[in-house]
Parts: sequence; structure tokens; C-alpha cells
Amino acid sequence: MQLQKLTLRLLTLQTLCLLALSIPVIANAQRPVPGPNRPHRPDLPDVKVAHINKTLTRGMSLDVIRELGIQRELAMGKSLIALSVEGSPAPVGVRLTLSLNGQRIDEARLGRFNQEASLRLPSYISDRDRLFLNVDNPMHIRKISAHLSAPTSYPGPGGGYGDQDLNTLRATLNQQVYNYELLHLRQLISSQTGQNLQGLEVEKVILKASSASRYGSPAQAQLLVNGQPVGRAEYIDERNERMVFELPRYSRNVIGQDIRTLQLEIRGDAHLKMVALKVKEEQRRGPRSLQVNVNRSFYSPERVRLSDLLARTPGARPNEEIEAISIVARGRGTIVVAENGFNTLGIINVSSSGARSESVAAGYSTLLRDVELRVMGNLTIESIRVKLK
Repeated sequence: MQLQKLTLRLLTLQTLCLLALSIPVIANAQRPVPGPNRPHRPDLPDVKVAHINKTLTRGMSLDVIRELGIQRELAMGKSLIALSVEGSPAPVGVRLTLSLNGQRIDEARLGRFNQEASLRLPSYISDRDRLFLNVDNPMHIRKISAHLSAPTSYPGPGGGYGDQDLNTLRATLNQQVYNYELLHLRQLISSQTGQNLQGLEVEKVILKASSASRYGSPAQAQLLVNGQPVGRAEYIDERNERMVFELPRYSRNVIGQDIRTLQLEIRGDAHLKMVALKVKEEQRRGPRSLQVNVNRSFYSPERVRLSDLLARTPGARPNEEIEAISIVARGRGTIVVAENGFNTLGIINVSSSGARSESVAAGYSTLLRDVELRVMGNLTIESIRVKLK
């Protein structure tokens, strides 16, 4: 009898030990195992804050993207969806102006009882865009905050989307399409970049867009070369917001020779964000000069930074050393080319109704970002050409 009780106790103890050992195994089986197939994807909105703590006066610009340090986030596909500015304005009040690539996109007024402002932004801003903040009266800016949304798609191996390099010429659209639209790509790219596309060999066309159709079939995008469809049409929906149209490799695809017209045909309702041309690499490597069509009129004294005028020009790097600046202008007035705001590089006197070209030599190690133009009089700057070292 005692032997039976002892055997029963041993069996009970053995059963309890087995149950204790099996609990961690069951728990681990229900817990997802991290691995290379489970990457971390930051789907939640991100907030970036830059503590500026400096006074901005009239004529000065604040580079918003650089101050926030969000170049990498924008290059990875995140969107800048909100921007706020906090500071102490002058007693008379301050008007904040936000400009994108030299064009004003929003403004706000700050005063004694209103020391924080929110500014609107377009739907697509890339890492190569220039976003600047200006004021009409002195203001001590304490901080700027930006809200970034998660990318709508994620890069593949290597971390890139394949269209973030100097061989890509872009045009920001921010355009709503209803039913039908025909985009003339050559004119769009040339007008925004100031680049002559003649002779460039096109490898692919890239379109970023989102569907605007609530009911019915999604919109479609079709590439047309010389009026003829090339490749298949792409659907624009929530699963496909970045479309790549490859041009056939058996032809050279040179603009002005093989390609007379280059168009995108949009059928349906869609919101177009950006279009780009990827051109052959050796044609875009190491440009030694930059040229932009400005076509901007001045009626009162104004200062403008050279880097702002060249913001959309491919290959324009703020830290690039320059050798000379040529300006084509007409009207009556004076253009003072200065470095760092005080070192005068040259003075151009404009006194002709017809366009004239004048050149100014740069200093020993003048950087593109340090050059500004002081424009006085009633004149129009038609174009600017910068010779690089």
C-alpha cells in the first residue's frame, strides 16, 4: 500500500515537471519570430523639430529642409504634410512667407498675441526641392516643426527608388485630372528645370500619382512617343502610385532625333504629383555650367540669392565653386553681384530695351550658395548662366 502511494506521488511530480517545461515552448510558438522577412516599417507619422533660436530679418532666408535635416526622409519617400513656426515677432507684426523653388506657396501673419503659425504645403516635396522661409520684419524664430507621413511605398534592396540622382530631370505637378489629360513631358520638364533637352537620350519615364476616383475603374496612364503608345498602360490606384515606363532599348531614344514628341496620356480621375525623365548616365555626369531661364521682372530694390534662382536646375549644388556669372537682362537699372552680402564681385548696368548679356568673374573660392544679386531699377532678368570650376 505504501509502495503504491509512493509510485502515485512520483508520477504526479513527473507530470507537473513536464507541464512546467512545456509552457515556455507554447509561449514561444505564439510569439512571432523576428527575422529578415519582418523588417521594421515606420508607418506612423514622424515629427521633426529644429530649434533655430536666431533672429531673421528682411532679406534673409531660412532653408527649412536643411534646418530640419529631413533630406534623407524625403529621399526615402516620406511626405512633408505640415509645418509650424514658433517665435517672437516685432511689435508691428510679421508676415511669414513660405516659398518653394522660388515661388510663394503660403503666408501667415504673426503678432503680439499670435506667436505660432501653421503653413500649408503642396502634396509632393522632394529632397532636391528648395523650401525657404522669409519675413518682412525682424522676428526671433525659436523653432520650426514638421510632420512627415510614412512613404506610400518602400524601397527595395539598396534603399533607393531608382529616381533620386543627377540623371533624373523632374517636374512637380500637383495637378488634379478629371476624365482625360495629355501631358507634354518635354515642355513640362524644360520649363521647370530651365534645361535644354535637345540631344538627351531618354531611358525611362517616371510618374507619381494617386487615384482620385471614388467609384468605378481606376485611372490609367499610357506613355506616347511620337503619338504612338509605347509599352502597356499602367493603372493608378492605392497599390500603384509610382509608375515606370521603360523605353525600348533597341532604339537610341534621343530627343530631337528619334523622339519628336513625348507625352503621357491620363484617362480617368487622378491626382498627379511628379513626372521625371531618366536620361543616359554619361550625358549628365559632371556639368561644368548651369543655365536657367529666369524671366523675372523687378520694379523696386530687391535682393535674391543665386541658389534660389537655380533651385530647379539639375546639378546645381550649393557648395559648388563657381568661376563666372553671365546675366541676360533688359530695361533700366543696376545689378550688383555680391558674395556673402558685402564683397562686391561686379556691377552690371542695364540701360537697353533689348536683352544684353554681361559677365562677372567670381572670387578665388566663391561658392554658389554665397552669391546674391541686388537688383535696383526697373528691369527684367531673362536668363543666368553660371560657369563652374
